[in-house]
Amino acid sequence: MNTVQGEPVRAYLGKRAVSDEMVESFTLGLAPADRYWLHRFLISKGYSSEFLALSGLFSKKYPEVSFFSNRLIFPIANRKGEIVAFGGRILEGEGPKYLNSGDLPQYRKGETLFAFDRALPEIRKTKSVIFCEGYMDVLAWHQAGVCNAVAPLGTAFTEQQAKMVRSFAETVYF
Repeated sequence: MNTVQGEPVRAYLGKRAVSDEMVESFTLGLAPADRYWLHRFLISKGYSSEFLALSGLFSKKYPEVSFFSNRLIFPIANRKGEIVAFGGRILEGEGPKYLNSGDLPQYRKGETLFAFDRALPEIRKTKSVIFCEGYMDVLAWHQAGVCNAVAPLGTAFTEQQAKMVRSFAETVYF
């Protein structure tokens, strides 16, 4: 985020009025346009090709090609705050506007909510939850000090996601 390469991300976040505090707090990042960069970097850090093949970060057909490239990256945490997957918004060019990691043993899109770990204390306190459409909406609510906002991952709100908040929230806003 602090490199010349990161300028398109900074410009996009600036247009969306996302504060530096939110960028840092949510640990937003950049997947470089070079689709091979991440594999080279992780191999240089001692990770094995076998481990990387199971990480969900790379193409199954082309194991050195990163799933995310030239995207603003949103780390996705489980309820405990452990990063289990990533979402990415395209910065320019063709392709889906948003991509999420595929299902992994530690991550199921339909069973996870973006920012649930951050929102849970406020959900418990207010007995309410705000379901937003996506990452940027959640960031806007949290930046405004309304910290019980979460978002489903993917296109549909699932029964499993509803069950996640059922025992904490009496009121649900969509």
